[in-house]
Amino acid sequence: MDGFRSKARGTSEIGRYIGCPPSNPFEGQPLPFRDFIDSRRTKATSRTYASEIRSMLGKDPDAFVSRARGDRKSAEAELMERLVGLRGRKLSPATAIGMMSSTRSFLDYEEVELNWRKVKSVAPAGRSVAHDRAPTLQEIRAMLSVAGVRERAMILVLATSGVRVGALPGLRLGDVELLDSVARLKIYAGEPEEYYTYISAEAVEALQAYLDSRSRIGEKLTPPSPLFRDVWDYEYMNHGRRKAQKLAPDIPHPLARDAVQKALVRLWRKAGVRSVGDGRPFKSLHGFRKWFKTNFPAAACQQHGELDVEILMGHFLNYYKPTPEHLGEVYGRALKALAIGEKYALREELQRQESDHREAWKDVRLEVLSLKEENVRLREQQGKMLEAIDLLVRERGLPEAMKEHSTTTS
Repeated sequence: MDGFRSKARGTSEIGRYIGCPPSNPFEGQPLPFRDFIDSRRTKATSRTYASEIRSMLGKDPDAFVSRARGDRKSAEAELMERLVGLRGRKLSPATAIGMMSSTRSFLDYEEVELNWRKVKSVAPAGRSVAHDRAPTLQEIRAMLSVAGVRERAMILVLATSGVRVGALPGLRLGDVELLDSVARLKIYAGEPEEYYTYISAEAVEALQAYLDSRSRIGEKLTPPSPLFRDVWDYEYMNHGRRKAQKLAPDIPHPLARDAVQKALVRLWRKAGVRSVGDGRPFKSLHGFRKWFKTNFPAAACQQHGELDVEILMGHFLNYYKPTPEHLGEVYGRALKALAIGEKYALREELQRQESDHREAWKDVRLEVLSLKEENVRLREQQGKMLEAIDLLVRERGLPEAMKEHSTTTS
């Protein structure tokens, strides 16, 4: 089956669709270190671990392991000296913690025991390099105004789903399922961390435009195709001459996380929202996830509070396992708050007003029916009272005038 899976709509337009991987940065490393790096879940994670471990242990981590096995105290002193040397660097708390965590994971993997309480005592105190706020709606709109068709789709998918940036490279076309007015995404498909979230109709439309642009260059879009791919050009300039691109543009390669990061940072600056040395008012990548959490209305979750939002963001809860259908209902109630473009915000507002009017009219009809039922009940009571009066008149011989009076008053 080609293209997105479609539900409740039949075959939709978007349902028609269902660069080179980076070279291995760990070539030439001794086998123990490479084995540890290759055991990481994704290439992006492997690169992060390798960079952080080298920052702590030097260019040859296995040499440090050999020294640590021979003299543990000297290894601890060497590691502490490196930590002291990091104090002059501008590290965020997450970076400092990540470097320590990656290094400890590697040394535990190599069964090297160190006194980590002693080592951590000299660790540099992380300092915040970004204010703890989400980007505003106006800032995201400014970014969209200068975004290309691919970046626009990425931004709207990130903002309306709350998905991590690192999950984008692994998304395939078959991981998208169209529903009535939104689409459901399967994140980390086939992995233990697999979960479902949703994107708005606005994001679906942007994704449709992006897929159309890929289809026009001859790319065959199938379920295994990457949802986001590398960029392409039909031709490039070389010494004033136009030459055909060496790699055919119809051959897609999954978009790397680093490429996503560079593209988004560049757009923030191009939109005039961020600039070099601006103190980082918010995080360029994680800010979309924070915007989703901040703007998702608590009222949409009803009795489950914020638990549904946590599930939609991929946070696992041991004792709460809602169905994808339930999460879809919750997401549908939050569409107005997650609308970004002015057109979609207005449409969601009109739909909300229409829904409110329908509910109000429903309440009026229920009230009318209730009054009719009350009127029938009162008429029945009136009939029973008249029958009782007639019975009294017959049994006790009450004056005819009283009977006429009771009939008149009724």
